[in-house]
Amino acid sequence: MYSIFLPFACLILDLATAYVHLTNLFWWSGIATALIALVPLVATASLLYCGISRIQQATILFGFLHSGPQLILQLTLLVRYWNFLEVVLISYGTLDSPVYIIVVITCVSGSLVLAKSARECHFLSQAPAKPLRITASYFRASPFFLLHVLFRGLSLGLIISLTPNWVGLLLVVLVVLSNLLQLKLLLNLPYMQVLVSSLTSVLTPAVFPGRYPLSIQKIARFQIINSVSTSVLIFIGAVVSQVLFGLAMCDAPPLADLLITETSSTTDVSVIPLTRQCFEHWALQFGFLPYIILGGCFYMALIIIVAGIIRPSWLTLPKHIDSAQSTLGRISEEEGDPTIQLEKNNLLLPTFQTFVKVPETDI
Repeated sequence: MYSIFLPFACLILDLATAYVHLTNLFWWSGIATALIALVPLVATASLLYCGISRIQQATILFGFLHSGPQLILQLTLLVRYWNFLEVVLISYGTLDSPVYIIVVITCVSGSLVLAKSARECHFLSQAPAKPLRITASYFRASPFFLLHVLFRGLSLGLIISLTPNWVGLLLVVLVVLSNLLQLKLLLNLPYMQVLVSSLTSVLTPAVFPGRYPLSIQKIARFQIINSVSTSVLIFIGAVVSQVLFGLAMCDAPPLADLLITETSSTTDVSVIPLTRQCFEHWALQFGFLPYIILGGCFYMALIIIVAGIIRPSWLTLPKHIDSAQSTLGRISEEEGDPTIQLEKNNLLLPTFQTFVKVPETDI
């Protein structure tokens, strides 16, 4: 129930965000938000209706196709129109319009959906035939995948917001192509699985589950290589953004190029050019480049340590009681006393009520 509820709750928030954008004359932002929310829903519903996908796979795919682009879009809008939102919609601590708060809530909910979907992909890739179970290991793994989403989402949102749209689109395409090569060369997966996994691995190194299980060694190696390669592409995009498009730190209000005000003496209007508003804080004198580089180095080091060196138990599929051996006849001689083996498997001895009474025989 949790796996189905969270993506659809995020969908409702995105539709509310689209409505608020449209009511505040953010036409293109509202239309793009609505399309990103509805197109993945129609696509996954079609897959379910045609019987191509199961409910679990369709829910995961919907979470990625919906929350990933939505997170990048809303972060881009939040940074690009920060001054406009702060000056026009928020005044003296009083909200004049809920655009600012709803966009932030949309980003938070999208990050949680992506972390949940990546966690489910990680465990289902290890055992596609088994049902997904909610255990403590799953919840401990959620912050690990949330780290991928936060660094990649924030970095891509900042870079795209400060560059022309075609530069941001080119960066995302390069990330997808890099994922294609890694998935095919490292894991040698089927082409359809490689294509879908290249899209799900943009914000998190998630391999979409297929028919055959993958070992934790292959999955961990893909996580490390994918995190390093994506971070390098983000670094290159941040440098290009700072060097070539540094003037984008100054942002004009988006709704109009001219401000029309009514004069007091006549009914005529006078046209006053708008002045550009810039981020003049001391912490932004070098833009976002130092923060992206420092965050990326910490991100890569943590992924290498956790997934490559430590590799904790909560990254592997938990052991289920279903797969435990329940008969004493299967216990090998080298495993020792049967009583110790029963305690190891957490199995209980049968009660006396389970035995069938046998009539006594005369000697």
